[in-house]
Amino acid sequence: MKVGFKKVDVERIHKKLERINFSKRPEVMRNAMHQVGEIVRRQLISNVSGRILKRRTGKLAQSIQSKVMTNGLSVETGSGVKSGSPLPYSDIHEKGGTIKPKNAKYLTIPTSFAMTRAGAAKFTAKDLFNTNPGKVFIAKDMIFLKTGKQSIKPMFILKKEVNIPARRYLSTTADQVRTRVVRVISGALKRELERNV
Repeated sequence: MKVGFKKVDVERIHKKLERINFSKRPEVMRNAMHQVGEIVRRQLISNVSGRILKRRTGKLAQSIQSKVMTNGLSVETGSGVKSGSPLPYSDIHEKGGTIKPKNAKYLTIPTSFAMTRAGAAKFTAKDLFNTNPGKVFIAKDMIFLKTGKQSIKPMFILKKEVNIPARRYLSTTADQVRTRVVRVISGALKRELERNV
């Protein structure tokens, strides 16, 4: 995730940084970047927990990490940045796209009977077939479960593909934190300058 800055803000930060002892600059900037990473991480978690994306399992929020880059002048925040393993669906929520089945003919979309209140699948279609032998059948692009002599429930909808709209949770977060990030960096530099007066 990248946060862009106004030229005037970059120039102000650069002027303050030039006034700090050269040997202390890396440490001061690294400390500021740790603070910046935490601000961005918290806002991202908030945005994927109901503000922008509906929280279903909480896995995306739990995967959001922040790390200061080796140059000490930048920070990376997002899904799995420390582990190097972002969640497979973290990118599609930002950019949007089409999901197609990889190892099957159809995607199985759970209905309300197969979902938790939060909207996450309680089980897979395969699990449904395995745990209910003889009671599950497919008709009209749906998987049904026989629940009684004359009662059936639609459990999954079968789709060849699903289009996911771009939700821009990363770029929205970048816009939301821009002013705070500038303030944090400027504040860290100001405090260092005041220490050496």
